[in-house]
Amino acid sequence: MRPTIIMIALLFLAGGALAGTIGVYANSDGTGCALTVPAGLPATVYVVAHTFPTDPDGGTFASGEFRLVGLPASWVATPLADPGVHIWFGDPFAEGWRFAFASLQAGTVPLLAILLLATTNESNVRFDVVQHLAPQPPFGGTVDCPWVQYCDVPCDNGATCVEGVSFFINSGGCGLGVEESSWSEIRALYR
Repeated sequence: MRPTIIMIALLFLAGGALAGTIGVYANSDGTGCALTVPAGLPATVYVVAHTFPTDPDGGTFASGEFRLVGLPASWVATPLADPGVHIWFGDPFAEGWRFAFASLQAGTVPLLAILLLATTNESNVRFDVVQHLAPQPPFGGTVDCPWVQYCDVPCDNGATCVEGVSFFINSGGCGLGVEESSWSEIRALYR
């Protein structure tokens, strides 16, 4: 009985992992979680949305909003909207960035390219995707997260929270360490 409950719990956890995301990546195809950026040299990172067929409305979305935190004060960042984004406004590193498409999108969807100039040596830089400072979800309501508007035609849904995916610069990796206490808890499930 216990192995069955564990398998059911793992299936629910795996299903939850397929929620849509907005993340910062090293590559425009939404891959790569870390980058090394020496002082004085430019680099480009990309903000990409990922949706899945198991998301609401089959993962199709029309708009969204988010904010990025973690930019070192001395670095310069220049965001450039992907050509596929129809309407956009805001500063992703200040109050946040809103975007909309002329047609429904799904799958791996580039949103921004961000040109970075590291003017000083900084280590362990982490960009996090968080909620806009002044969220304005469609059709009212409140949100406390980055969101997209999943929809089908007509597009009459409100905002749905998506997971923010972090990005690591000059940190030696992707920050995917295993904490001893959490591993012990998982291991205890199999005793």
